[in-house]
Formats: sequence, C-alpha cells, structure tokens
Amino acid sequence: MIALKNNDLQLALAFPVQEEAVHGEVDGIQYYGFPEDSNHPEQYDATLESALGFICEEFHPDVIHCFGTEYPHTLAMLRIKEWKSKVLVHIQGVIELYAKEYCTGLPEDVVELLSELNQKTKLWVELGLQTANETSAQFIRRGYPLSVYDRAVRELKARGIEVI
Repeated sequence: MIALKNNDLQLALAFPVQEEAVHGEVDGIQYYGFPEDSNHPEQYDATLESALGFICEEFHPDVIHCFGTEYPHTLAMLRIKEWKSKVLVHIQGVIELYAKEYCTGLPEDVVELLSELNQKTKLWVELGLQTANETSAQFIRRGYPLSVYDRAVRELKARGIEVI
C-alpha cells in the first residue's frame, strides 16, 4: 500500500485492464484502469491514445512514468503530442547490453540539453555508478573505467547540475 504524507503531492496510477475503463480513489490516490489487450501486445490499438489522453486531461500530471516498452500503452503515451514531453520511460533489464555505450561519456549535446533543462526546472542526474572499485567493476562487466564517471560528474557539476 502506498501512503502519502505530503499534502503537496498527488499520485495517480494508471494500468491496463481487460474489461471496461475504471476510475476511483483509495486513500487519496487516484487510479485509472484503461482497456488494453495485454495478451496481444504486438497489436497496437490507436484508441489507447484517446483513453490515456483523457486520463491526462483529467489528472494533469507533471510527470508520467511508464514502466517498460513491452506494451502498447507506452507507445501511445509517446504519441500524444500534448503529453509526451512529460513522459519518463523506465527501461529495465538491459543494463549489461547498453552499459558499454551508455557510459562512454556524455555527449556534449546531451550535457547542453541537460543544462538547458536545469535552467527551467529543478534537475538532478543519476549516473548509476555501481562501484568505485575497479576490480568489482570488471567482475560485474561495467564496461567503462571510473575516470569516465568522474569526468561526467565534473562536466555536469560545472554547469550547476546536481548529480546523485
């Protein structure tokens, strides 16, 4: 169960259901069930866009956190022009596959974009260092030396971006 202690925070959960859409509230948390055929995720249904758009218009989220890209609802959220800039996609289970490329250094255009965002909102960046020990890093196949992480931290901090 999720408990909210901060009166300034409002939380809504949206999730696929096999039957008709549902909406309600439990302990101050809004919930929305939207119809999606999760047994056939390979079949995109464009009506998801209007269903999710309706939820967004009703709740007006500041951030939309989509877990994974396996199901069509994440694609539908990204296709809704008015809301796609608020979408955060959580990609799990592929760390080993992209770790070698991900931390080969932050490209200058990415650092510049983060710097621009930092001027508009409170921004922090998690670089995800699993270990500072090089032996452990080799064991877990981190794919890049500690110096790459250190350089990224320096570049971000030089632009006033908080690194966690």
